[in-house]
Amino acid sequence: RRPGWSSTCSDPPLMDTDDDRSVTGFDKRSCRNHLAGKESCERCALFADLAFERMARKTGNLQKLFEANGQDWEQTAYMMLLQTVGDRSNRENYLEVARQASYERVRREGPSVTVIEALLFGSAGLLEGCRDDAYSSELRQTFEHLRHKYSIRPLDAASWKPTGNRPANHPRLRLSQIAVLLSRTSYLLDTLINCRTLDDATRIFSAESSTYWSSYYSPSNTKERTTKRLGSQKIQLLSINLVPVLQNFYGNMHGKPELRQRAIDLWEALPPEENNLLDFWKIEGIMPANALESQALLQLSNEHCSRGACARCRLGMLRRKEACPARK
Repeated sequence: RRPGWSSTCSDPPLMDTDDDRSVTGFDKRSCRNHLAGKESCERCALFADLAFERMARKTGNLQKLFEANGQDWEQTAYMMLLQTVGDRSNRENYLEVARQASYERVRREGPSVTVIEALLFGSAGLLEGCRDDAYSSELRQTFEHLRHKYSIRPLDAASWKPTGNRPANHPRLRLSQIAVLLSRTSYLLDTLINCRTLDDATRIFSAESSTYWSSYYSPSNTKERTTKRLGSQKIQLLSINLVPVLQNFYGNMHGKPELRQRAIDLWEALPPEENNLLDFWKIEGIMPANALESQALLQLSNEHCSRGACARCRLGMLRRKEACPARK
């Protein structure tokens, strides 16, 4: 077990701060240099604390979603899946799709991929603009029935933000991949809770979109063939940002410390996330060894450095104590 980590605690350890004032003279570059000069054991302990802090923040956000869903575990896991698979700019749209095409409705109408696609695409408002061919017509007819059956209010197609030059992120392709994943997964929550390794995650998330959508990501305009599967980078992001957070929260709520430890074990077993924020730390040779350490550095960057919150930062506190021995 990593230093500073306790799988049985439900809250992060309290931070030893005297006040909320920023620390004069500290900046991100000087902290980078200071961290680079630390012994590996000291750096390891700091990373463990920061990773714990990040997990606690993510778990807190998940708890809000859980409560908003009436403590429905399957719907919460489903909403997490859609918001994590989708691109950041369309995150709210993916969440709304998950509300309209709820997990209960998906399970009731499945396991046909075509029916699930009709439910997801129609709820997303993405059947508009499809070319008039046999498959698109079948999806429209199926969704029209489902829309009246469940009183679904589809999103406005214009609310989806462009995905730029990344066809793999196109919502139609992503929703098709999700439809295939859901069609072959009887109980989503159990599947995610029991995930232990990157190989497990790859088996879960390696869903191929149907041939129709893999040939072109915008059906009104034929494009060159694009990938049918979720890419390795997206699977890694799901493995880091979805699975361990859900396991940790479920372990908290059901008094299962082994699940909390499983979440951390998975972070430690996964390769570090690729992120441009991490490049800043790598300049001084601070190379995260795994996903836990990359999550720690992202927590440091996003929640402390970018906010100028030196007085509440673990690295900042360490620097203050070293600069002022009386504080030790």
